[in-house]
Amino acid sequence: MAIQQQPWQAGGSLADVSVLMKEQQLLMKEQQMLLLERDDKAKQEMEAKLAEQKQEMEAKMEAKLGEMAPREAVSGQQIEALTARLEAVHGAKLLSDDELFAVEDCVADFIEAQASYDVVTMEAVNANRALGKVHKLVALGEGMPSDAMFARQLRRKFV
Repeated sequence: MAIQQQPWQAGGSLADVSVLMKEQQLLMKEQQMLLLERDDKAKQEMEAKLAEQKQEMEAKMEAKLGEMAPREAVSGQQIEALTARLEAVHGAKLLSDDELFAVEDCVADFIEAQASYDVVTMEAVNANRALGKVHKLVALGEGMPSDAMFARQLRRKFV
């Protein structure tokens, strides 16, 4: 039985060594390509994860900013509802013209004072008498279902 010599062993031909080196170079290139592909995949996964975390952080920041934004104590819709209710109460003869005019003056004072604020907050309501009066008017209007009861409280508190 003859023993075959490997190309790296003594007596191997130069061509055998050359083939072996080419095969080794090909293997190294394949390994490099695999490493690069794996690195690219890991990089893409990391970028996707970072983008997801960024979106989550932005959503949290928006939520926090929403919580921190000043809350309006009296809205334009509430003023509209109040004035409509006042007209209805006056139309039902539960308020005299003078009583209606006195309450309308409170609403006009509110609108004038409101122009000085970006948002009418509870702090502004507590600091400004005109804002505070209309805040109370709105609360009474929303809390009292009976027009007669509402009219009586208007006379008692605001006329």
